[in-house]
Amino acid sequence: MVDYVIRLKKVKVLEPTDPVLVQFYNNALRRAMTLMGYEQLFRNFFDTEASIKLEQDKIELWPGYVTAIRNHEGGMMLCVETTHKVIRTRTMLEEINSIKARNIGKSKNELVS
Repeated sequence: MVDYVIRLKKVKVLEPTDPVLVQFYNNALRRAMTLMGYEQLFRNFFDTEASIKLEQDKIELWPGYVTAIRNHEGGMMLCVETTHKVIRTRTMLEEINSIKARNIGKSKNELVS
């Protein structure tokens, strides 16, 4: 068995309005969302397990959340909004080939107008 010694040193007391504290809470919230199984895309988190697949439209709909913790006049506030991400399941090459197939035999004037 290995013994460990941990020494803690008080460096600074953070006020509730301190920007470092807001950053800490945002990082903790981001970590909690990751631990709950949400995927992060940019600043938002999405539940890929609960995605809705629309095969006829070749898209997926991912439910998710936008979260932020900020200081306001009344104190620190947590904002949580629901959002959705639309994901295409077709590649660009498949899309181009589909457009070509639909327009075989048409003149340029028919396509432009």
